[in-house]
Amino acid sequence: MEPIDKFGNDIYSHIYDELCEYGARLKQAGYRESQNKPNLFYFQKTGGVTFFMDMRGTPQVKIWEDTRPLFYWNIELTMPNWAKRRMLKKERGRLLGHRVPLRLSFYAGLGQGFSSADDDTISNPLGWPDGYCRVCGTDMRADKKYCSEECEREFLPSRFCEVCEDRLEWDGTIRHHVSYYPEEIVTVCRSCHNKIHMDESFSPELTPPQDEIDRFYDR
Repeated sequence: MEPIDKFGNDIYSHIYDELCEYGARLKQAGYRESQNKPNLFYFQKTGGVTFFMDMRGTPQVKIWEDTRPLFYWNIELTMPNWAKRRMLKKERGRLLGHRVPLRLSFYAGLGQGFSSADDDTISNPLGWPDGYCRVCGTDMRADKKYCSEECEREFLPSRFCEVCEDRLEWDGTIRHHVSYYPEEIVTVCRSCHNKIHMDESFSPELTPPQDEIDRFYDR
């Protein structure tokens, strides 16, 4: 390692000592330092996968501003996105087990082996879907966050109409007052919302008392 960042700037001794400690821990984790690019470490896995831990600094974040190594990767495009996420999360856990913190680039995911059609991957390559159900942990091995509608309903109850129980799209969600005093709101679909207001016999328990309605709109 060298006490110089990638732009030729000197690194303060106490910062450099910290980076050297991270370098030693990375070597224990099987990483190697690049011969041509000091302070850049890499770990090659089988299947065309390489992980990088970069302590050279960037134009946006100087290494003395954030000493955590910058984590990025090179992954075969043919691998499903859920498998890429799972692999990255496993490697993050392995690094943390060696007491090596990391940070991600502002552009993590984009141009690093992920499909640009997967917005979740670009915004959070260490998030979901990673092939496991977010609720019960079932291994689905697919680019889905939930293994069933029941698990999705448990994690995101507001994505389902509380009257007909149909799944809602984001632009089809309506928050309806069941009570104004105290305030109580339920999530319903457009169809059920129309019926609540147009048909008094449809679901009377979802209609606030008239005195509450008058009091609320007379404020």
